[in-house]
Amino acid sequence: MKTAGFFSGLIVSGLFSCFAEPLPPTITASFSDAAVPLHAAVTFSVRVANPNADRVDAVTMTATVADGLVLDANPNLQVACEGGGFGSVTVNDRPSTISFTGSLGPSRSECVVMVTFMPARIGVMTIRATAQDPATGLGSESDARLTVLAPPVLSMAFGAAAVGLGGSTSLTFTLVNPNPDVDLTAVSLTDTLPGGISAFASPVDSNCGDGASIRIVGVDTIAISGLTLAAKSSCTASVLRARGAVTGSFVNATSPVVGNGAGIMLTGNRAEASLLVTTPPDSFQVRYLATGSGDSVINFTNAGSLAGGKDEGAICINVYEFDAREEMESCCACRVRPNGIASLSYRTDLVNFTPFPPQSATVLVLATAAGPGACNAATQPALNNLAPGMRAWATNVHSVKLLDESARPLLGITETPFASAELSLEEFTKITSYCNFLQLVGSGFGQCKACTSRIGAQ
Repeated sequence: MKTAGFFSGLIVSGLFSCFAEPLPPTITASFSDAAVPLHAAVTFSVRVANPNADRVDAVTMTATVADGLVLDANPNLQVACEGGGFGSVTVNDRPSTISFTGSLGPSRSECVVMVTFMPARIGVMTIRATAQDPATGLGSESDARLTVLAPPVLSMAFGAAAVGLGGSTSLTFTLVNPNPDVDLTAVSLTDTLPGGISAFASPVDSNCGDGASIRIVGVDTIAISGLTLAAKSSCTASVLRARGAVTGSFVNATSPVVGNGAGIMLTGNRAEASLLVTTPPDSFQVRYLATGSGDSVINFTNAGSLAGGKDEGAICINVYEFDAREEMESCCACRVRPNGIASLSYRTDLVNFTPFPPQSATVLVLATAAGPGACNAATQPALNNLAPGMRAWATNVHSVKLLDESARPLLGITETPFASAELSLEEFTKITSYCNFLQLVGSGFGQCKACTSRIGAQ
């Protein structure tokens, strides 16, 4: 019985040893990184191993490459084998596949295939690799997943292509997350405005969520931070009053926009927008006056072009009167609120201190934004303080013909608007300095009266 039992045990043991089921080759596919930025090189690896005690004379591996993964300019194609294994690898473009053929030694012998790809699109990409032992028909497969990320996309635009000097317009930033499956956090950028544009104390607006911060730093820097953009979403942030501080054409360029996706800091594009800052075309106007033996009246109003209510939208209308010898005789200023009317009499308000007022004159009018104090035509405002919205008219008095034998003239009266003119820096400096001379060190002539309220002056 022992012998039989012993013999029986030998037979069973021999059967197990001779007829153990072979195992398929194992395969593990992976990327060097789980997520990478778009167009960043990434290494794909396939590890094929023999789990059997016996050698595998032939083994094959095929990996089908996902659409959007292209070979890097330096693909660094490699095969590394251990434990008596060897083999070769080829890469095919159409269809895009990786093929390995080789042999594996016994007991965990393995070969590793590596190749570098360049992601050409965003999203999740999968490479499926299959290993097979042709002799047994046994095989296994493994998937490698890669998430390719795009940075946030930034665009920027002014609300208007051009503004008058001292005028303002909005500046809007649009941020987009193009990734279909990944949120972007900590999205931020800065925008240092060019010297001709200011955002000092501007209100801001945003639909980018509660965590977003849009700040004006100093007078010319806009800082946007703390934004979270869900996958395939966008938002806008606006500075409502970007102000033209100096005349000229300005290009505003931001820093690159950045954001965090899947733990990777992604750097996106810069944005540019152009703004033309011009002198308000109606801020400087000129007209010839003919008074004859009568009087001329200058009427002003404020069209309300400046933002704000009655006081915030007020303008100073500065008046400069020259005689035929190009000498300034008088100057004064009127504060006019939106839709208000001011009126000046040539003889009473402008040249009332002049002993022999001329019967013709040239009158220049200059509109500036009204500050908290009184208007003064002798004050040289900054060019960026010129204001739009001034409208001005004046009457002319002409002797048309003799009415009768008493030689009493028939006077013809016409009223026409002032004409807009180009204001040079030299003329701007000259008229204000002349006015200052008349007011401070002159003979006293040229001190014109304040605006009257005969027809509704404000």
